[in-house]
Amino acid sequence: MRLGIVASAVAMLPPVISYVLSSDISGVATTYTFTDHPIGAAAPSRLVVVCIQGGAAGGRTITSVTIGGVAATIVAATNASSTIRNVFAYLAVPAGTTATIVVNSSASLQQCRINVYSITGLQSSAPIDVQVNNTATATTGLSLTAPEGAAVIAGFSVSGGATAATWSWPGSAENHDAPLGGNDFSVASKTAPAAGTEAISATGTGGTSSTSRLSAVAWS
Repeated sequence: MRLGIVASAVAMLPPVISYVLSSDISGVATTYTFTDHPIGAAAPSRLVVVCIQGGAAGGRTITSVTIGGVAATIVAATNASSTIRNVFAYLAVPAGTTATIVVNSSASLQQCRINVYSITGLQSSAPIDVQVNNTATATTGLSLTAPEGAAVIAGFSVSGGATAATWSWPGSAENHDAPLGGNDFSVASKTAPAAGTEAISATGTGGTSSTSRLSAVAWS
């Protein structure tokens, strides 16, 4: 879906990524409701992006996400058999500064964290690239293909002993990083500096990485 401004009327400017807020709900559940959650300043071209992260005793799938009662599109879901997960959901939401965000899982999670972003100035709400890395290492990376100025958001989830670690994102701006329920979750974003392959990586120091999952999405 095309968003916002008519391209012929203005110079084409890169999209603007705004990190809004992180919220947690601890406790076992299949549905997590984040009532009246901030989603950023209203704008005709606004795309609301939610990174959902959580842990469970076994494999789970995020089956649906709604923003303000409207179904969001789910992308970049990490391996459903893992005990941790990253999932992105996005929806064009031009009006309002808050919305109730509901996350539904195929079976109980032990906790759920959401990180909310707002992106404005996109040519389309559809991602131009989506990548996932399910490798369990202290340094986890992936590569996206994106044009110059593309908006890139990444999420990194680590289970177990990694809660003592410090995570860095070379070349990206870390927006949030904190343990939750024995796991550690981090998100970062960047604007692609040039067209081509965009490397995204997260590196941990000071802890162990028993299971890690990295996912990233690019929009333009």
